[in-house]
Amino acid sequence: MINIRPKLTVVVCLALIAVISVMAWTILRTNRLELAAQELALTVSEESFTTDFPATPIDNAHPDYQAQFPQEKLLLYLKNMNLPLGPLDSLVSIRGSSDIPLIPIGTRTASAN
Repeated sequence: MINIRPKLTVVVCLALIAVISVMAWTILRTNRLELAAQELALTVSEESFTTDFPATPIDNAHPDYQAQFPQEKLLLYLKNMNLPLGPLDSLVSIRGSSDIPLIPIGTRTASAN
């Protein structure tokens, strides 16, 4: 029969439990981030087409984009975009994804696409 030391068995079991716990936490975190991203996408899209001064798209714009287009120009663009398109009736689809490492160790960070 195979003779395995009890200390080695305990260490291996604890290591497996730690790895499984980290992966489970990452999966839960991924699901929460995906839901938050979907909600934000809907909010930004709806607010862009329904209000005269949409704050959500401006607040969530990338800093590089904000540096190129001041708030006044972005508001003017959104207002001019709404004139020919008319009011928002429905959203057919919004796509996006997030890139999150399974093991949150290292320098790679989560990003949304």
